[in-house]
Amino acid sequence: AAQKLGNRWPLEALQEARTRFPKKREFVFDLAIAYLAGNNGKKAMSLVDELLAKETQAKYRIRGHRLLARIHRSAGRSHRATYEEKQALKILESQARSR
Repeated sequence: AAQKLGNRWPLEALQEARTRFPKKREFVFDLAIAYLAGNNGKKAMSLVDELLAKETQAKYRIRGHRLLARIHRSAGRSHRATYEEKQALKILESQARSR
């Protein structure tokens, strides 16, 4: 999608890609990371929270919790970051037990 847009900003490309391909979770994660890089943690967090509210696949839930931990850590909320890391670990452990 970014290649098709040419010289437009990567953030705009990711926003358009997310709109055009709403089922591609990777665009949500990439857009959230771009928002975080642009010091817009609130937008990043809302995207990831929205994804986690609907997500059922473990690998995307794990990735979401880890990204939330990164967002919280960048905002200086280390306790909340630790909580999100523990949530990701719980999902990993649950997955290991079910195999």
